[in-house]
Amino acid sequence: MFKKKLLINKKKGLITNEGVVTECLPNGVCRVKIKNIDNISTCYLSGNMIKNHISLIVDDVVIIEYSIYHSEKCRVIFRK
Repeated sequence: MFKKKLLINKKKGLITNEGVVTECLPNGVCRVKIKNIDNISTCYLSGNMIKNHISLIVDDVVIIEYSIYHSEKCRVIFRK
C-alpha cells in the first residue's frame, strides 16, 4: 500500500491533504482530523460544494486545502 504525498501548490501557497470529518457544525463548517499532522482543524466548504449542495457527515473522508503558515483553518474541496 502506498502513502499519498502532500501536494504543495507553490503559486497559491496551499497544501492539499486528506482528512476525516470528526464533527459537523452549522453553516457548512466542520472539524476535520488531518491524517499526517494529527491535528484537528476547523474547515469550511468550498464554493463548488455549496453550489452543488454537497453536505458532509461524520466519518467522511475529505480532501482539504490549508495554508503553509496556518493549518488551523482550512477549506474542504472534495468528498470521497
